[in-house]
Amino acid sequence: ISIEGKEFVESGQKVYLKCNTTEGDKIPEDLDWFKDGDKIEANEYPHIFITKSKDTMALVSELTITSGTSNDSGTYICRSTSELIASAEVSVLVANLRKKRRNLLG
Repeated sequence: ISIEGKEFVESGQKVYLKCNTTEGDKIPEDLDWFKDGDKIEANEYPHIFITKSKDTMALVSELTITSGTSNDSGTYICRSTSELIASAEVSVLVANLRKKRRNLLG
């Protein structure tokens, strides 16, 4: 089981994580996503979209947040039905745009 995606994302940009899991010769029945230890449920995290698809030898799930905020920073875990786990730390950075503009103007 593995997770891929960016560790650092600027505020307002898309957060994207992809979990790929196989269990030897068979494909796991399902997998779940967690954020900071809590299972991600659609009604509690309406801005997080999760898709799942079966490949020839793997179950693939993609987690997408269209416009990340600092509240989306945390540890994301992908867990298969057989308790295999992968985790990724994601930090959504809030840039100070006013300070950047001031530096550009001199």
